[in-house]
Amino acid sequence: MVRPMTDAPTAGSSRILPLVLLLAGGIILGYGQVILAPIVPTVAWTGVLDSATPGPGPGRSFPGSDASRTVTLYLHGMPAGRSFSIPPGASASPQSLAPGDTVRALVGWGSLRTMPAAVQLTAGGRVVIDSLPVLSQQRIQRGRVSAVGGVLALLGLILLVRSRRQAA
Repeated sequence: MVRPMTDAPTAGSSRILPLVLLLAGGIILGYGQVILAPIVPTVAWTGVLDSATPGPGPGRSFPGSDASRTVTLYLHGMPAGRSFSIPPGASASPQSLAPGDTVRALVGWGSLRTMPAAVQLTAGGRVVIDSLPVLSQQRIQRGRVSAVGGVLALLGLILLVRSRRQAA
């Protein structure tokens, strides 16, 4: 007896695709929400500036940190310098800082980052470093990646539910 060929997919392959989509969507969504999390302002350093030096401070240098984008502020009365990195694309001019300036550095950390990144540095009322435009671009990128991951995960979930209903 000859069996007719059908174009229907096998039961195993119809269950694998939804699981792969669900897993890939979850990984992409997690990447967007955790690793690409934008820098959040968490601390403000305020004081009278003794000196500002580009490059890493006297402390430990973290792996993967870009020394050319790092600034260390030495504030009057503080025993150690305050180091932070400047996100790429931010307008940066730490050379315009002068000893005796009253500075305020609003800094923050992003998820899975070891070095704080400057959000805003003001000296005497004028903005010296402003990375707020960079932060808004990071938030847009995070949203796009998270949306793609969410759509893939949702599509995988829908296909998984449909395959379960058809099997029953």
